Amino acid sequence: KIDPSTKLEDTSDIFDTRARILVARYRGEIVASMRLMFHEPGDLMEHEQFVAFPPDFPRKDEIVEITRVCTHPSFRGSDLLFGLFKHGILPVLQSGRRWVLGSATPKLLPLYAKIGFKVTPVSYRHAAFGNEEHFIFLGDIKSVLAGSGINPFVWNILFGDMWQFLNLNELVETDPLTK
Repeated sequence: KIDPSTKLEDTSDIFDTRARILVARYRGEIVASMRLMFHEPGDLMEHEQFVAFPPDFPRKDEIVEITRVCTHPSFRGSDLLFGLFKHGILPVLQSGRRWVLGSATPKLLPLYAKIGFKVTPVSYRHAAFGNEEHFIFLGDIKSVLAGSGINPFVWNILFGDMWQFLNLNELVETDPLTK
């Protein structure tokens, strides 16, 4: 969505200082990335530059904000984006935060809903991203990993192997029903 003539170094901002940026490479070329931000209660979240969150949203220190998710056009429709999501789960769980917050255009919202995120009515437009409307979504990572609100077939493809790893390493809390 960013102008192709934009230099990579011109895409960084103050939010990078409190973030982990996941990058996928293919033959040395960056083909996808995703930024995970870990805020404290007094921090401004990137999305707050454009919208005010409703009072019933989780606290900032309970949220990992995901932004700048992008994939190279040649890799869209592949499993690359899901691979980024899988690798993003571990830092989210390690942070002790339960919620993931991000945004997407209407075209991509079904994808996020399919993997267990709830689309909110909160939206904004961002000039640097083609001025397209973006909707905020929230995901309860523990519920998603437990399979709540997600098709079992989709869950197994996306999270089955990750769940086994997390469970073996005691990185998720489970009860008999969840197992």
